Amino acid sequence: MKACGAASSVSSVLALTICCAVFSAASVSGGEVFSYAPMIETVAPSVVTVYASRTAPARQRMIQPFFDNDPLWRHFFRDLPWPFPPQRDGSPPTVTGQGSGVIIAADGLVVTNHHVIEGATTIEVQLVEQARRVTARLVGADPKTDLALLRIEAPQLRPIVIADSDRVRVGDLVFAIGNPFGVGQTVSMGIVSAKGRSNLGLADYEDFIQTDASINPGNSGGALVDSLGRLIGINTAIYSRSGGNIGIGFAVPSNLMQQVVQQLVKGGRVVRGYFGVHIGPVTPELARKFGVEPGRGALVSEVVPESPAARAGLQEGDVIIRVGALQVHDPQQLRLHVAGLAPGTTIEVAVLRDRRELTLQLTVGEQPQDSASVEPASSGIGVELQDLTVQARQEYRIPARVRGALIVAVAPNSRAERAGLREGMVITEIERRAVPDAATAQRWLRQDGEILVRVWFDGSWRWIVVPSE
Repeated sequence: MKACGAASSVSSVLALTICCAVFSAASVSGGEVFSYAPMIETVAPSVVTVYASRTAPARQRMIQPFFDNDPLWRHFFRDLPWPFPPQRDGSPPTVTGQGSGVIIAADGLVVTNHHVIEGATTIEVQLVEQARRVTARLVGADPKTDLALLRIEAPQLRPIVIADSDRVRVGDLVFAIGNPFGVGQTVSMGIVSAKGRSNLGLADYEDFIQTDASINPGNSGGALVDSLGRLIGINTAIYSRSGGNIGIGFAVPSNLMQQVVQQLVKGGRVVRGYFGVHIGPVTPELARKFGVEPGRGALVSEVVPESPAARAGLQEGDVIIRVGALQVHDPQQLRLHVAGLAPGTTIEVAVLRDRRELTLQLTVGEQPQDSASVEPASSGIGVELQDLTVQARQEYRIPARVRGALIVAVAPNSRAERAGLREGMVITEIERRAVPDAATAQRWLRQDGEILVRVWFDGSWRWIVVPSE
């Protein structure tokens, strides 16, 4: 009985499963498959391929927008002879790299990444499903956000619709569109994994959207769009040790992109606000010392002489808690906000000094064009430090996993020189504490006695003891 009952139950379940399968197949064959194809068909013509030709460098120092190595350059150039042979007419050899771009205006404005066109002698754009390339003119570039603006002349261009990236939420469905590895226009799907990513060493001003949509070499400068086909970001980089996608990609938000584009169209360069302070995070330990709530404000470690901050009366040890209507939570938020302020604007700055709140009036200056978000800082041991910008990582071949402060100069006969510290080293730890930025490293190195530091240099880490005076 039990055996028969079991067999009967199994037969019933099997019959039900077969019926359901037949019913499902009938439903699919008789209905419409849900698809994002109509949206993609609308958006695809707005995404282009960008070709940048450069004079071959005299020595092999490749840029690294994709961390450990730049897969874009590695993919296209690793099999070429080195050094590159001259052309038949004897002129310097040229190499051509490839990225992506997005048409944002019907008059031919195309946004891409700065690292895609950096150093290019010739820039060409290929529209989707067209074999012919058109010459592009560089309107302007902004290395500090890794964005560049091109202009092309072509009929019936279809600009993309741009969304408000501030309204993007973690979990939103997104699509990455570009030309990875030069195989042709490709679409991948994922979600928004995080917002406001910074301190990645990709650019001076970082506020990235993170996504798990597949982004690969050649996608740089391409579009990250929402489920309605609206642009929410410009694909910029991936985190990968192998060069391939592992589900961690980053895009410049569309709102930041539009701020940069407006200034590039207006004057060919980006003008940013400038306070003239070195700032660092308020860690729980520092919060106790300065009487501040953890995670609130940005700690001033140094005030640049004759700067707007100095004239306004800011001092070292002040904690900036408010700028205008903005409640300050961390240094990156403050840097981005100050950069967006118009030079000449007078703004109210609230600080905590000796546990008392003070309000100062500060007239915003213009950031020097050759200045990083944080100026190089000299420490008490005789080294000049700066934050790890994308340009610094390119020049010194520093992978993204390395965080800290870059040594850009060492004073002769200083404690640093006697210890063996050299230009190009990255100080990653001081007395077993991880170094978040140059300003913090500068403050920690101003102490007497021996100082234990950990540095990264030429592919490896090492411990160094800086001697006392």
